[in-house]
Amino acid sequence: MPHLTKHATKIDVQYVEILADKVYVEYTNYDSDYVSFNKAKNLLKDSPKELIRYNISDNQKALDFINSIPKRTTFQKDGNSYLKARV
Repeated sequence: MPHLTKHATKIDVQYVEILADKVYVEYTNYDSDYVSFNKAKNLLKDSPKELIRYNISDNQKALDFINSIPKRTTFQKDGNSYLKARV
C-alpha cells in the first residue's frame, strides 16, 4: 500500500479492476494493491480525482459493488468505463 507522509492526506486512485472477491487498485504514483470491497469503496469515495477508469468482471457481486459507491456515478467514453464524481 502506498505510504502517506504527514503532509499527504489523500492518494489519488487512477484505475480499479473489480474482481469477484477483491479489487485491484492502481494509484497515480503507479503503486498498486489488491484490497477488500470495503476498503476500495472508501478509497473511491474519498479520492479527489474527478474521473477514475475502471474495469469490472461479469459477476453480480462486482456489479453490485460498482453501483454502491457513494459520491460516484458510472459512464462510458471512448470504449472505457469511468467512475465520475457526483456534484
